[in-house]
Amino acid sequence: MSWQDNNYYQRLFSTLSWSHILELTRIDNTTKRAFYELECIKSNWSKRELKRQMNSMLYERVGLSKDKQAVLALANEEQIIESPKNILRDPYVLEFLRLEERVTYSESDLEEALINHLQEFMHELGRDFCFVDRQFRITVAEEHYFLDLLFYHRSLQCLIAIDLKLGKFKHDYAGQMNFYLNYLKKNIAYPHENHPVGILLCAEKDAEAVHYATAGLDNQLFVSHYMVALPSEATLKQWLIEEQDRLKQQFDFGS
Repeated sequence: MSWQDNNYYQRLFSTLSWSHILELTRIDNTTKRAFYELECIKSNWSKRELKRQMNSMLYERVGLSKDKQAVLALANEEQIIESPKNILRDPYVLEFLRLEERVTYSESDLEEALINHLQEFMHELGRDFCFVDRQFRITVAEEHYFLDLLFYHRSLQCLIAIDLKLGKFKHDYAGQMNFYLNYLKKNIAYPHENHPVGILLCAEKDAEAVHYATAGLDNQLFVSHYMVALPSEATLKQWLIEEQDRLKQQFDFGS
């Protein structure tokens, strides 16, 4: 990068340990490596924290997010799991499905692809997720309904219901998921477990629509969007330049 001059590298080598440098040299992509270098300096990450952030694909998530500073702030918070909000991601990156190569696909195609790549999907969900079932049948008043995916989270000690939607979030999706969660809470969850959590995984979402659709619900219901392709490197590189400019006032490199 143009701003990686002598001052920058002096700051880098005086701030980071040899184990940090060794970990960073394993990153082939120069833009991605520069991102983690900057964040290590700014946030004073340990080597363990650096690896954790790399494994969580922080670089990609920052690139995908409209509020990049909010993503970084959340990533640097103390990682004590207190609520489902702390372990859920937005967006979820499903590039491993290679769905962008197809002209059209249905919700059942998306579900089938996730099951066929279950290991990669569970890595994307995060740690402590355990797969329970697909097309989990819920029977109420002699009618059958089918929940796309059901997981259990060990740390949260609760069932996690995931419903897949191809298009933009609609308010009636929240009502449907709330219905599923009420059923799971009463009929499936064990007495010692916490109340089930629902995730609506949509291709698009509007924050205002989500707010009004989910406000006042007793159950914990979250709406996340998924991406089937990573952002362009040019987008990430431009943000990195802007990030470095913000750091000029804090550090004496890159001036």
